[in-house]
Amino acid sequence: MSDTNEFKNYIKISNNLIENGQPVLGLFIAIAIFTGFTYNEIKKMTWNNLLEKPININGKYVNVDSELETLIKKAHDKIKPRYNIQKFLLSRKKMVFSQQRLNIILKNIDESLSIKDLRRVYGRNFLNKSKNAFEGLVQLQAYFNNSNTNITAKFIQGGEKAHRISKGKVYIIKDELYPSWYKIGRAKDEVIREGTLLHHAPMLTMMKVVDSDDYVALERKIHRELKEYRAKPRNDKGGKRPEWFKLTDEKLNEIIEKYNFVDYE
Repeated sequence: MSDTNEFKNYIKISNNLIENGQPVLGLFIAIAIFTGFTYNEIKKMTWNNLLEKPININGKYVNVDSELETLIKKAHDKIKPRYNIQKFLLSRKKMVFSQQRLNIILKNIDESLSIKDLRRVYGRNFLNKSKNAFEGLVQLQAYFNNSNTNITAKFIQGGEKAHRISKGKVYIIKDELYPSWYKIGRAKDEVIREGTLLHHAPMLTMMKVVDSDDYVALERKIHRELKEYRAKPRNDKGGKRPEWFKLTDEKLNEIIEKYNFVDYE
């Protein structure tokens, strides 16, 4: 099974950070999504821990994926640590980044992102690659040291009501009457039927779409990221439009590129 689109996106973010002056942060993201380690486990890591195969922290062994190995080497070359026995998660003042500080920095990258969210990315990707979803969840339960699978399922979905992880599509619809208004929704059908979605509103046009391994989670993530752009109620009595957002061309293109949307055909 292949990696989720979400997982691939964070690999890109990690690589960009490493290449553009933030190698410690980029490597932290990579380690979290590839290993599922907690902050307390990651902060103990020295460069020697990262350069060995497999990675071993307190008797917890994780094989080093070739992509992670590349990112580790790239970050090591950028930082050029004087000693490999030193911890890698050091600020410029040679202090280990606190959990609070890292969460603040991560929020600047993605409003919905936190250290726990990176661990959830690992969990969702692990389940996606499991041949049997239940067996995968049981393995995650043991790995995360949870008391039961329900706790694990809720955790990897961000503490929200657990939903069945399934493939689908997230789409962007454009309002031709109001060019700056866009609807970002989801559809479980293998093929989005434009006529079914739009037959009541001929001035709406299906614009972009992206396949997702967990279309519910992806839609929620994008909605959280765009919450400040969300449409206001149509009148004082309510009439909320939770899937509609007023976006500039720049913001729209940012979302399209970040989440790999393609033209709807």
